[in-house]
Amino acid sequence: MKVAIAGCGQISSWHISALKEIGGIEIVALVDRDEQRARQMGALAPGARFYGDMAEMIRQERPASVHIL
Repeated sequence: MKVAIAGCGQISSWHISALKEIGGIEIVALVDRDEQRARQMGALAPGARFYGDMAEMIRQERPASVHIL
């Protein structure tokens, strides 16, 4: 299942860690108004793409679930 994380503050690291332990989950995108913050959190989600705009991410990635943090 394709999952995205929206909001890359401190709590996002907990969500990413938990999602990585669930089989069949692919974290496809990290979204934050501050795209640089999304890129910094990317070290925890290899392969995820970074976005500064939620609508653009939805159009591009089509995730099954979005964790809004």
